[in-house]
Amino acid sequence: MAFFTPTEQATLAIERMIIHVVGTPHFIPMPERPVQHADFFIRKILDTACEPLFGFKPGASARGDFEAIASGALSFERGAQSLAANFQRQHQGKATRDGVLCMFELSVRDAYTRIYSLIKYDYREAIEQDPANALRRIVTALVDDKKAVQKSALVRVVRGAAQSDVAARDRTRQAPDITDFFAAFLGVSRRVSDKELSAIAKAVLTKTLKQVAKYLPEQNVTEALRIGQGHLGRCQRVGPAAMVDAVLAAAGNPSDGKLRARLAKVAQRNVARSKLNALEFTPDKTVLRQPAMRQLVTVEGVRVYFRDGARVRLEDHERKIVIETAQIVVNGLAPGKTLRLD
Repeated sequence: MAFFTPTEQATLAIERMIIHVVGTPHFIPMPERPVQHADFFIRKILDTACEPLFGFKPGASARGDFEAIASGALSFERGAQSLAANFQRQHQGKATRDGVLCMFELSVRDAYTRIYSLIKYDYREAIEQDPANALRRIVTALVDDKKAVQKSALVRVVRGAAQSDVAARDRTRQAPDITDFFAAFLGVSRRVSDKELSAIAKAVLTKTLKQVAKYLPEQNVTEALRIGQGHLGRCQRVGPAAMVDAVLAAAGNPSDGKLRARLAKVAQRNVARSKLNALEFTPDKTVLRQPAMRQLVTVEGVRVYFRDGARVRLEDHERKIVIETAQIVVNGLAPGKTLRLD
């Protein structure tokens, strides 16, 4: 899980929970509820654990509420009611469905750490069909309907101070972006751009190809990187699946099933350890591009192809071609037909 450390994930427990109906004309503060369906909600919270790409803005009121709850200056119930009321104010008039806002206080092995989870579910029917028993119906519905999560956020508070990194998701926007009103409610802005994510993708691709170099055509990492980088640059969205596809393309799309699985496993492991885990983004073409190929052709019929940035230079009034390389990986007859000089 991108947000949680392995220890946090293994020891995660729900200490408190509260549920508010949001989006209706009149907001009603609700009391804290006994923890129910803990296993289900833990699974849902883990599902929302994307990479924390957002950060609190200076003076964010939500950050103050989380800190006040964690320090005991404000009870969980009062703090959660304040957050829900603010969500309601931001929510009204927006093109988004009514539903319920769930808030959880989570403990982990570190006694000085508290994690707060906010999950907004769409479940208008529970409100409209049976207002008197809406909360009971909502809790039941959440157990049955596993696709109703619309928005979520995770905040970590350590020794009373909210950490700056926030994990947030919004089903109504293309990840990793969130709606303006949800960002305003949380008081956050995106801290990692698509250009930075593209640079991370390039670094992960490079690392992966170096680790699987012996499986690459002619063990040529440089050429494989050119192909894989070009593959990512042509994608509409880059995510974990696209990263695996780029590695396979760089390896010549081998037909051997076991080799494909081995390459995919290395790629998936490296992606899981990076900020690319559990998200997709639009590739920045200035970072993820296939380097242009250049060529030199002599009157004797010698052709040299190389990518931009290669250490190739001309000397002696362009009568000498000098190539600097770490290693020559192919030195033999060229396969295929005889070269024709036009």
